[in-house]
Amino acid sequence: MFLFLKTYKKYAKSIKKRLLDYWAKLYRTNIKKGKQYGDLRKTIVILIANFELEQLKSKKLYQTRWKIMEEKLKIELTDLLEIDIIELPKVKRALENKRFKGFGRMDELFYQSKFGGKSNGRFR
Repeated sequence: MFLFLKTYKKYAKSIKKRLLDYWAKLYRTNIKKGKQYGDLRKTIVILIANFELEQLKSKKLYQTRWKIMEEKLKIELTDLLEIDIIELPKVKRALENKRFKGFGRMDELFYQSKFGGKSNGRFR
């Protein structure tokens, strides 16, 4: 698994395109010449934003996970692409209202990247 963490203090008009570019570059470096496509590993980009994305302002979720899905059937094409967005202003509000429950799978990913192996459900 490849994990890329990016923080932004201010909103950038091209933020969505930048996230896809970060993911694509990381994914491309994932395979070496002469290797099989089956060797490609999951690539996750995490955006920690000190602002709220316009299209998510009306949503209460402070963490969203984005994947490639078939529009009508809601079937995931692949699990090799994931983009997670954490909006810090919403985290702050959740903490103030005592509704913050951690990041679940995100905590699990950080644990795995730091210590290797599973956390035995510690973050669920």
